[in-house]
Amino acid sequence: MKHMYRIVLLMAAAASSGFAQDRPVQDFPGTVAHPSVAPLLGVTPKETLKATYEDSIHNGGIFTFCSTAGCLAPTATIDSLNLECPVVAGKTCTYDIQLSGQVQSGGESIVNGEEGLYRFFVDGFIPNGGGTDPNGFYAWQLFGPSFQFTASYGVHSTVTNTTANQTHNVTVGVACLDVLQDPRGCFANAGFQNVVVKVLTP
Repeated sequence: MKHMYRIVLLMAAAASSGFAQDRPVQDFPGTVAHPSVAPLLGVTPKETLKATYEDSIHNGGIFTFCSTAGCLAPTATIDSLNLECPVVAGKTCTYDIQLSGQVQSGGESIVNGEEGLYRFFVDGFIPNGGGTDPNGFYAWQLFGPSFQFTASYGVHSTVTNTTANQTHNVTVGVACLDVLQDPRGCFANAGFQNVVVKVLTP
């Protein structure tokens, strides 16, 4: 029993020392790993959920491309929804938008992945809650192999009604940017997609 007790103590000591050490994050081809050291920029205030809308796009094959080195492909619309903000004029709603589904990007003559992009608009403007670049884009792939996988991302945006119970448009799309300087450009494809929008009020 004494020997077993010593073994247990040694295992506990190892768990509290060696196994507690920081380990580098493994990078895999086509991915970039970053430590979670960024400061918290802001927290959405507590709000009341008024409605949840879900739309599943089953047709797949949402495709876009461009044909010159360094080009940005036109955004192909994945879904466009007109959703009510159930408050009086002058009051606000927050639209929480979640998009997920099958995606793929690549070069037209290079087999590697290009920069694959989701794009978000609310009433024709980029989401004012952040989470995209100044043009409403979020990159779900940069380099790496060209194959189909699943991507998911969410943004939120606050709208203000000019009339009671006004509807506001939420549009999501897919695009690509040729970062590999493929002389024939790049393509992006969105397969089955799922869009969930939650409408919240202060």
